[in-house]
Amino acid sequence: MIQDLTIEGLSGNASALFPHYHAFDSIDSTNAWLLNHKIPGSICIAKEQTVGKGTKGRQWYSEASGNLYFSFSLIHQFKGNNKNLPPLSLLAGLACCEALEWLGMQGQGIKWPNDIYCNNKKLAGVLVEASYRNSYWVIGVGMNVQTAPAILNGQEATYINEYLDVPVTAGQIASAILNSFTTLYSDPENWFDKWAKWDILKGQDILLVTSKHQTNAKIQGLNSQGELMVEIEGELKAISSGEVSIREFTQKDA
Repeated sequence: MIQDLTIEGLSGNASALFPHYHAFDSIDSTNAWLLNHKIPGSICIAKEQTVGKGTKGRQWYSEASGNLYFSFSLIHQFKGNNKNLPPLSLLAGLACCEALEWLGMQGQGIKWPNDIYCNNKKLAGVLVEASYRNSYWVIGVGMNVQTAPAILNGQEATYINEYLDVPVTAGQIASAILNSFTTLYSDPENWFDKWAKWDILKGQDILLVTSKHQTNAKIQGLNSQGELMVEIEGELKAISSGEVSIREFTQKDA
């Protein structure tokens, strides 16, 4: 077993939801490995990814530097008791923030839908992918633990151990995230109130950017489906994560 990636302290519920563990010194992508092998209830973690994936086809910085690169899989269908769940990416983002709080970190928050920031610097990202007619889901988390590039996908970046008195390992953080995610997934009724605690966008003036145009808007939070509610020229509109990009509004945009 790869020592730095050892996942200890999983709750009983998390161990039951994710009974399979796969660790690698190097791998192309933890998400790709789980999508290819299709083993529900699996954790895949690596010291290094050679083809780490981010959202919208971006590459995720994944050198062997003590940072966290891991994915987990589950069978999930949005029906029955699951129909009121928000997108899994939102639950994963919440789980990351709650896990960091449990480890003693402060100042983190979520930039909808699933980027984790601290002091306006990017700390982590979540990538959710599905196969088998959208019933087999893989949730990937890339998180800066020991180091961070100065710029990550065009944004200033930071890392966890810069803020903690007692350094943590990638395995410790993965365990905390899985515990938090399991609790949220098993009992999601309060996800909406929890989101408000970590939301760093609400009330901000932003620029919504699509392939065809860009629009000034003010963020008013989320609705119960996890869509972003924005005010555009006095009217509220629900935005899904696949429709737009969000960037900070500046005077140049006025």
